[in-house]
Amino acid sequence: MVKKIGIVGAGLSGLAAAIELKNKGHKVKVFDQNPRVGGRVQTDQVEGFRLDRGFQVLLTSYPLVKKYLSLPGLKLAPFKPGALIYNSDSKKFEKISDPFRDPGATLATLFNSYASFKDQLLILKLKNQTRNFNLKKASGVPTHTELKKFGFSEKFIKNFFIPFFSGVFLEKNLETDSNFFKYLFSKFNTSYASLPEKGMGEIAQLMSQKLSPEDLQMNTQVLKMTKDSLHFGQTSENFDHVICALDQTSATNLLGEELSKTNDFRPVTTYYFHSPSHKIASKYLYLIKDKSINHIACLTAVQKSYAPKGLQLFSVNTLSHKLPVSEIRNELSEIFGAKEILKWTHLKTYHVKKALPKTSLYLKQTLKKSGIYFIGDYTQHPSIQGALNSAHQLIHEL
Repeated sequence: MVKKIGIVGAGLSGLAAAIELKNKGHKVKVFDQNPRVGGRVQTDQVEGFRLDRGFQVLLTSYPLVKKYLSLPGLKLAPFKPGALIYNSDSKKFEKISDPFRDPGATLATLFNSYASFKDQLLILKLKNQTRNFNLKKASGVPTHTELKKFGFSEKFIKNFFIPFFSGVFLEKNLETDSNFFKYLFSKFNTSYASLPEKGMGEIAQLMSQKLSPEDLQMNTQVLKMTKDSLHFGQTSENFDHVICALDQTSATNLLGEELSKTNDFRPVTTYYFHSPSHKIASKYLYLIKDKSINHIACLTAVQKSYAPKGLQLFSVNTLSHKLPVSEIRNELSEIFGAKEILKWTHLKTYHVKKALPKTSLYLKQTLKKSGIYFIGDYTQHPSIQGALNSAHQLIHEL
């Protein structure tokens, strides 16, 4: 039986649901108040640069990525595995990488001052144990506790795991559930963190091409929803089913009742700088500890298309409140030297208040309330896979 289904929200979960339902022969209409699809995954064009709204990467080992995306069409380019960790005592960076995927970094990894031989053996053990890790539910154990229990030294946790995964979880205490950590660790170790040629926003753009223009109603705000209708002010439209693919705060506000215990988000601030200097244009992520800056990425070292020819684009990320650019510059000067940072020009700052949902429910069933289906990464886990899986899981219930 062909059904008419209304979807509120044209982010990754809303687009995935629309694609699945249309492939099954149903009629879909996706409504979004914004002019572009993608939700929180957006790329802006600013003075010839491609600026993602917050530092984001795509892990191709996510199971549903290949289902919904044409990876060749994205023209992905990868970061190097591992990272360069700033040593505030020596004022130098030390490299930690995967010797199996990055053999040229083996010696540097073996002789860095942060990872003992035991730590390095434990990394191999963790890689083996999480190779096919399946995220089914929360463990109830924080990541930091699990790492200590596993046997890693506090020095290695502080200097590698905290700066690296705080940039993923957007929290510095590694309080995030350890099962989610194991899941992400397995994905980082079975694929490369990559950037699309046209920016992360291209992910949603390619997904939307699987829908017709009539399926997408952009610049359209939904003011009220019920299990079988959407209201737009003076007009309304009836459906067999209604799916809400907004973030949980917006979904709660639209529904008029609470969806989950908390609607909190974790924020991030991304400062974009450009420079003509190639001196520190590395494909490794720069990890910074004990400063406001959490990590730095040279995006053009990975994807040249992110900047006009001859310029390097840097993403500088902090989990603190939005700080003045002058303070960020001061820290950058301490790290890379004032002479180098004088060449850097600030381009734009994004303070993303709703970067990641704070609560991960790991629901086995689709969230449904008042007859309305709710999808999004907050109903699974905060990742691209979580967003896509919430839509994929829903299809079996309609």
